[in-house]
Amino acid sequence: MSVKHVNGYVRWIAACVAIGRLLAQSPPAPSKAQTTVTVVSDVYYAYNPDRPASGVNLIRNFDDTANRFALSNATVSLEHLGGVIGFRLDAGTGELERTIHQADPWAAPNRYLPQAYVGFQPAGNPALRIDAGKFFTSVGAESAYSQDNFNYSRSLLYVLGEPYYHFGVRASVPLSKRLTVGLQLLHGWNNVMDSSGGKTLGLTSAWTRGRLTWSQTYLAGPERVATSRRFRQLYNSVVTVSTARWLSAYAEWLNGVQRLAGGGDESWYGAAGALRFSPHQRWSFSPRFGWFDDQAGFCSGTPQRLKEATLTAEYRPAKLLISRLEYRRDWSDRQFFHPGHALSRRQQSVLVALIAVWKKER
Repeated sequence: MSVKHVNGYVRWIAACVAIGRLLAQSPPAPSKAQTTVTVVSDVYYAYNPDRPASGVNLIRNFDDTANRFALSNATVSLEHLGGVIGFRLDAGTGELERTIHQADPWAAPNRYLPQAYVGFQPAGNPALRIDAGKFFTSVGAESAYSQDNFNYSRSLLYVLGEPYYHFGVRASVPLSKRLTVGLQLLHGWNNVMDSSGGKTLGLTSAWTRGRLTWSQTYLAGPERVATSRRFRQLYNSVVTVSTARWLSAYAEWLNGVQRLAGGGDESWYGAAGALRFSPHQRWSFSPRFGWFDDQAGFCSGTPQRLKEATLTAEYRPAKLLISRLEYRRDWSDRQFFHPGHALSRRQQSVLVALIAVWKKER
């Protein structure tokens, strides 16, 4: 994508923001200030009957430890919303924090802070929201925190094809009751210190009608160390629907392209869909299916086509506790997985997890 195209997108977003402010002739009253403290402890055990010699379930990331107990994350979050100034600070440790910071050249305390940003809502137009700092990506249907997702493990799209977090500035404003647009100026993917010498531009939109929401995110910018000429683009589209209190679903599509220094490019794309069926207040069941085409091996290290099928059963024995039992099977068209000392085209596991979530609002 050329600078001309990027400038065109910037002008388009600026025009949308201006129109949105004109449309908001009667801006909503500022919401009441509220501070929330959340403490999460997330522990799991993933049994792999093939007992991989590495002790790792591949392409799983936040729950990749096989055949022994592991801490996914222990996190404390402090969030203040409402009024003109707000903030969010998450601090913790575990496989989540280790995984998302692997590519960040600046470790230090950063590795223990999944999110840290300040928010601003102008008193004259509280519908406009601006955040600055480190925050989770807008890409995808899933969250970094397992308690916020249908399933315990993350989809192939989230693990392989999407960024986890960004450092920069983001703004969003509603153009109407149904449409909200946003603009983001970021250092890039999964880093606080800019390593490419350029910036990534993000465009977001969310259209809602009744129980249906269609969200889109587009990211474009240089993503190679020590150069701003190797452009990367990513487009993501998510449709979510909730037909009743006991049934909800989402469908997601993703397509990414990385330009190479010597010419040409490497691309990846995939799709995923999941249901959440809750016949009882304490019980829910969530099947998910996804596939991911890593044509040149840019994301997984091996040129391959991957598929995964997951079924998660959730039971909430108490208000503060979430227990999950999950079966997952992964396939590849290549000999990619490594049970024992051999190679295989498939991987399967059974996982049990216990998540404790304590929340206090004031």
